[in-house]
Amino acid sequence: LIQHAELTGLSSGGVVNLGPVSRELGLEGIPGSSETGAVALTLEAARACGCRVHLTHLSLPGSVDLVRAAVEGGVAATCDVTPHHLALDETEVLRSGACAKMNPPLRSARDREELVERVRAGRVPAVASDHAPHEARLKAAGLAGAPFGITGLETALPVTFGALGDGMSPLRKLSLFTTGPCSILRIACPSLAPGRPFDAVLYDPCEEWTPSRDNTFSASTNTPFLGRTLRGRVRAVWRGRLVYHDGCFVS
Repeated sequence: LIQHAELTGLSSGGVVNLGPVSRELGLEGIPGSSETGAVALTLEAARACGCRVHLTHLSLPGSVDLVRAAVEGGVAATCDVTPHHLALDETEVLRSGACAKMNPPLRSARDREELVERVRAGRVPAVASDHAPHEARLKAAGLAGAPFGITGLETALPVTFGALGDGMSPLRKLSLFTTGPCSILRIACPSLAPGRPFDAVLYDPCEEWTPSRDNTFSASTNTPFLGRTLRGRVRAVWRGRLVYHDGCFVS
């Protein structure tokens, strides 16, 4: 079971994280308990049923702690976090408006910092892009009226590498996108062994670039990282053969 952890009875009507930003904007807030409460219930159900569960796009350090405690108690549980919850906090809503509206919402600065520390400590085995494209006209409806979600696939690596900083080695960061997810899903990880299909990504961790409507491929650009300089860029992709190279798809 892959679970989006949310108690809708607590989050219904909420727009952004419950806290100083929601109060400043006069918007209904989403409390952290809507996530941690759902995580606790899901883990207890997994314990009772003996099933395996994955909690996706967790936004709170307390949620990660609940998963860790459950695993130590014998529950088969894993979790992931997103690049944007590692890199941004609720104040981004004041700068980017609906392009920073997501579910679960961006949390407090302290929550973000502690979430980063838990990833660095090895308590989170995977990062998921949580890529959620929306038409510009929908996001233009304002915070209260816009749908939740941001695009994140094309910026996932540089945003995550930047958020985790020097607290993790490059190989450990990469494992969050490769061996970590494969282990959770129990699928074979791409290999460079002779005779295996060549599935690989060439990533330059030093190249700086600025995402724009002209150099990204998603038809949607609902992301707070548009126009923001990022460090690190995918240079090539192979799926059995070369399919992308230096900004162009290869037919």
